[in-house]
Amino acid sequence: MAGADPAFGQRTSDLVLDSKLQTTFHNNYTKHVIDVAGPNVHQRRTTQEQRWRRRKPLGRGTFGEVWLEELSAGQSSVTQRAVKIIGRHTSVDYSRELEAFAKFSHRKVGMNSG
Repeated sequence: MAGADPAFGQRTSDLVLDSKLQTTFHNNYTKHVIDVAGPNVHQRRTTQEQRWRRRKPLGRGTFGEVWLEELSAGQSSVTQRAVKIIGRHTSVDYSRELEAFAKFSHRKVGMNSG
């Protein structure tokens, strides 16, 4: 099933829409505000803020570049991440690439350390 979101194009999968983060970009960091469930069903949901600082470029491709970012404030299960910076091209629909990102960012998908 798919929905419409003007930020992503005409038809966007529910997976992409459900993975969307409340994000603001600042000079020195990227801030995410995340809705977090309480430790049990009787506690209300809260919001958590994360700040990520860009550290170094990892690569470049046709539609953008990939950077290493490190967690500088807040809590996360990881302290580093790779972030793809995608340029805004009006003729390109990124919904399929965003869906792939959402699938590979899921907790069940991990990296082998062997």
